[in-house]
Amino acid sequence: MKITKFFLLIICTWLSTAAFSQNIAQATKLFQQEKYDEAFAILKTVKSGSPQYAESRYYMGQISFRKKEFDKAEDYIEQAIDGNKNVAKYHVAMSNVIMRLISDASMIKQASLAGKLRNHLEEAVRLNPNDMNSSIILVGFYKQAPGIMGGSDDKAKALADQISKLSKADGHLAFALIYHIDKDFDKAEKNYKSSITLAPDSVKYYYSLAQFYHGQKNPTKAVDVYEQALNKFPDNKNLLLQIGRLFATTENTDVGKGIEYLNTYIKSIDDKSDLTLGDAYYYLGLIEKNRDNKHLAIAHFNQAIKINPNHRWAKEAIEELE
Repeated sequence: MKITKFFLLIICTWLSTAAFSQNIAQATKLFQQEKYDEAFAILKTVKSGSPQYAESRYYMGQISFRKKEFDKAEDYIEQAIDGNKNVAKYHVAMSNVIMRLISDASMIKQASLAGKLRNHLEEAVRLNPNDMNSSIILVGFYKQAPGIMGGSDDKAKALADQISKLSKADGHLAFALIYHIDKDFDKAEKNYKSSITLAPDSVKYYYSLAQFYHGQKNPTKAVDVYEQALNKFPDNKNLLLQIGRLFATTENTDVGKGIEYLNTYIKSIDDKSDLTLGDAYYYLGLIEKNRDNKHLAIAHFNQAIKINPNHRWAKEAIEELE
């Protein structure tokens, strides 16, 4: 039997694709285990032109995002989109990066990023209309952005109606956001609560109501909702961090409770290089700063920076105290 060069080329191509697929599967597993450096080392070996190139750059962007390296995350996810623009999750990831970049950008830069954010959100929703999170964020964009940037009350309400047809709970969440932005807080609260009633087994609705109360400077109600969620979802460690954040950023006399939640969170994280631990120590520092315990506050802020050298808020807090 004569084996042609063409046949050999086909076999080599197939074996190469299979190897890259195996690499991506291994890297994805490591990513899910939060072994980011190990995953990244595998992902960066995937070359441009490989069928797995776009997916590798997506995960490299996700890793950079979790490390709070947002400029790098933007570059990698842009490469993923260049590789395959028809994958909704790539546009979702880019939207998340842009929202973080906007929070630190100048007014002029924010304006240019806003248009980019709208484009990626709209593309994510077009490619996957069932992605309720992206759709709700887009509702918020339409509601808040000026008309020149694509904002529109009519678009916000029309999209909220569309969401309601797909998911009643998310529809209530979308309209809660609209009422919240309009400062119709009674209707907003009613809709946030309705979303929990309709979907009591999804933690995101508890987060939304708790964050609403946090914004309303009602820490007692916010803590009640977080603790209700924690009782229902005891393995959700992020709830511990968010309760600690609440105590650190609102006036509340029972700060000992906040310290307890934050310390519980710190003990629950096995990977001591996890950047969220930096946030936990930052919140502990804020609590001590608010209690005029300067030296202990600085110690916590320094620990936050030790874990995350790019923790800008902790650095600014130390400068303020010194």
